[in-house]
Amino acid sequence: MAIIRFGVNVSEASGSIAGTVFSHNKGGPYVRNRRTPTNPNTARQQTVRVIFAGLAADWSNILTPAQRGTWDTYAEANTILNALGQAVKQTGLAWFLQCNARLIDAGLTRVVEAPTVPGPTALTTFTPTFTSTTAISVVYAVVLAGGECLQLWLTGPHTEGASPNFRQARLIGYSAADPASPAAFTLPRECPAGTDSIFYGTVLDTQGLIGTYSVDRDTST
Repeated sequence: MAIIRFGVNVSEASGSIAGTVFSHNKGGPYVRNRRTPTNPNTARQQTVRVIFAGLAADWSNILTPAQRGTWDTYAEANTILNALGQAVKQTGLAWFLQCNARLIDAGLTRVVEAPTVPGPTALTTFTPTFTSTTAISVVYAVVLAGGECLQLWLTGPHTEGASPNFRQARLIGYSAADPASPAAFTLPRECPAGTDSIFYGTVLDTQGLIGTYSVDRDTST
């Protein structure tokens, strides 16, 4: 399905209609033919599918009507940004899946009721530094407590001067709860020496909410 923003003429579109895909990059909007995506069925994909399947079953079979109602109320009061940067609402079920998938993936405890306080603020300092071609150390300036952890993504390796694009990012993983700065991460793939990678970092709280992503890059050594 394509998302379209109407102006005097159609000004923006994102998604697909029949065999045509609408998107944009740093050069501006573009259109291409739709390609059938491959399904490598990696171990990571299987893990994510199991998480979402389990949570969908929990929503129907474990949560009480009152608990589901907290998520529906939260969904009505909160928005997310779609592919065009527009604020839109998603369902209570979508919020339940989104928040709890992060918590389970990070090894934290699943929650049955919607968040009751705002999510984390952005990291005031975020400095990732390669310690090898397969490891990164992240210096950050915020006190994590009460079970919070860091969530880290990367794109690359890139040639020098590449522009950040979170849509191409791959999840590196999560720190342990309440880590001390700097936090160490093992990368999912090798970044050859001399290549740039772009990193995105944020805080995950025990409600399953994350803050705005901080962005920085480093050159592998």
